[in-house]
Parts: sequence; C-alpha cells; structure tokens
Amino acid sequence: MKIFERWRARFGTDDTDEHIKISIIRNLPKANPHHYCVQISPKLPASDKNSAIPLIQFVSRSLILTPNNSENLDRFLADYQKFGAYYLLPATDIENTQVFWNLSILKKNLITKCANEVSETDIEFVALKMHGQFSET
Repeated sequence: MKIFERWRARFGTDDTDEHIKISIIRNLPKANPHHYCVQISPKLPASDKNSAIPLIQFVSRSLILTPNNSENLDRFLADYQKFGAYYLLPATDIENTQVFWNLSILKKNLITKCANEVSETDIEFVALKMHGQFSET
C-alpha cells in the first residue's frame, strides 16, 4: 500500500507522463503458453541516438503469472484496446480479495511483447533474465 500512496502523492490519480511503465511479456520460451510475465519499471529517459549510452540504474519488479488459460488476460487486453486505458491499483491476496480503488492510478500506456521480441537492450530483458526466461535464439 505504501508504494501506491507514494505514487499517488508523486504522480496523482492519472500518470499522464507515464512515469510508471507496465509491460506484459507473453509466449515465454520455457513455460506453458498461457503463462506470462508482468514487469513494473520506471520510464527510462529518452536517449540521443548520436550520443554514448549512459549507465542507468533502476529498480523493477516482475512476476510470472501462471493461469490455466488466457481468458482473463485476453479480456483485459481486449478492454484495453477498446478503452485505451486501465487502472493500476493494489489488492490483497486471492483468498480474501480487497481492492483499494482509493489508491488507483489511471494508466494509458501498456507495453505488450512476445518474449522473442525482447532484446538485451530492452528493459523487459531484466525480467526475462531474472526469471530464467530469456531465449538465446
């Protein structure tokens, strides 16, 4: 909850500048076809293609989700395509689910990639490597 309280204080109810980057990585090479990875990371600064690449440190969080089918993810992605936005918000565990709408943040950007589209220079590479899901091919 503290993270969302800080994000709300820092970015407000609408992350218009997309400071919080959400990525969904599908088609993981070493997993069931319905499994996918979600990564939360900061928006990295834009780089000038003519200058040297700076060394950047950042914190990201990622999780491999392991559903039995892709019904919920497919519905979420279809709704995102339809509405062009979604809410990022905290919730408690599955057993006693409580959703905290008072801490929601409106997001309009969502990155979706297949694992084989992720290169070593993509921020999503960190999540795949950490979870042993980076395909060298």
